[in-house]
Amino acid sequence: MREVNPPALTGVGVAIGNFSSYAFVALLGTLSGGVLDAFRRGARVDAAGALHYPDAAYLVLFGIYLLIGLGAHLLAFRIRETYGKNIHEGRTFTVRLLGRNITLRA
Repeated sequence: MREVNPPALTGVGVAIGNFSSYAFVALLGTLSGGVLDAFRRGARVDAAGALHYPDAAYLVLFGIYLLIGLGAHLLAFRIRETYGKNIHEGRTFTVRLLGRNITLRA
């Protein structure tokens, strides 16, 4: 995170990364429930009242997870190697915030 963000905005980059992780976990939980509920008709209920979905529901769900994992793996190849150096070092950035221009030096 530190190498690919301007030094003055590293905290913002970390915050966005953390928020994205939590949001993605929430979306995957909802997606998982939706996929399993699509197979609810073939589900059975045991004596304790627990719902057991058919094997096909889990195959579809893990197939979706596999595709997401492969996509993330392919996207990882697009990350540029920085060799531990900040790629913004020595650059100046102008950010417009609340109607004011703020100049950031890396």
